[in-house]
Amino acid sequence: MFSAGKNKLIGKLRSLLQKKKKQAPSFKRLSHRVEAEFERLDSLIPKWLEDKGYRTPARTISEVAAQIGTDPVILQRYCHERLKVDFRSWRTGLRVEDAKRILLENPEESASSIASKVGFSDRSNFLRQFRSLTGQTPTEWRKAKT
Repeated sequence: MFSAGKNKLIGKLRSLLQKKKKQAPSFKRLSHRVEAEFERLDSLIPKWLEDKGYRTPARTISEVAAQIGTDPVILQRYCHERLKVDFRSWRTGLRVEDAKRILLENPEESASSIASKVGFSDRSNFLRQFRSLTGQTPTEWRKAKT
């Protein structure tokens, strides 16, 4: 009895999916629009990087997408398909790389100050993320590089 009900449900789902498939825009058209948006992002993101937009303490991908001038879903997909990393990891990596540069250029500057400067909301999160990506604390990393 359970098996018959299950098969009936599966049949209904297949039928609904077929109807949706017929109603959906063609994949090529959608893909073309996404690719056009990716190309637009290829020109917008370098400017955002140059302006150090990743330093802005934006909390969500929606806020960052608004800064860049795109849709959050497109930005997330861009990160996955073009950058081969999720959005948060990408932004964290940018911040840590910026922090590494500051650590070397300003040996007297504290980790707390650098954390704030590159967009981390608190020192402990900065230390955790920095160690996760480099295997060292900012102080250890700075000593090893100088």
